[in-house]
Amino acid sequence: MTFYVIDGMDGVGKDSIADMLVEKLESSGRKVSCYKHPSRSTFFGKVAAKSLLKDGSSQGIIRSVSYFLDLLVSSIRKAGDDADDIIFVRYAMSALYLPKPISKYLYAIASFFLPSPDVGILVDVPADIAMERISSRGDEMEVYENHGKLMTVRLDMLYVAIRKGWHILDNRNDRKSSAEMLDNILSSKPSF
Repeated sequence: MTFYVIDGMDGVGKDSIADMLVEKLESSGRKVSCYKHPSRSTFFGKVAAKSLLKDGSSQGIIRSVSYFLDLLVSSIRKAGDDADDIIFVRYAMSALYLPKPISKYLYAIASFFLPSPDVGILVDVPADIAMERISSRGDEMEVYENHGKLMTVRLDMLYVAIRKGWHILDNRNDRKSSAEMLDNILSSKPSF
């Protein structure tokens, strides 16, 4: 089994890249499971998603705890999954949205308790492009979806991804370019 994690800030296209990855893996005959976070099918995921729309320190605590528990539930489900490949969309790097220095410590705790991916992919675009995409969705804005926060989080995520040896997929161009970058990542993936 290969464990993939696709992470990145809001508006970068994580779900699109995950869908593309699922399609590529399944087309080669592999059984794939994809877990997206916060999950809309678990209690903790629903709580985390709702709290992303509410501001305040108590909501921040609810958001952080419920999101982490949602990831733990998915990790437990992953352990019993018989898929050839498992993909998690949004993972421990979400802790980097929190205020510093809390984010640094929560990221370290999450990284300690959650399994490390075999292949980590950080989907990246500049903050202004991410904001354009977020605004065009027409959804209610989440508390972290503002240009300043996205700029800061992007730098933190790039730093962590480089330090951890993750692949960085520049998703600001067309689907074909992103598919080619994903193919390059898959061809460089070690065999397990």
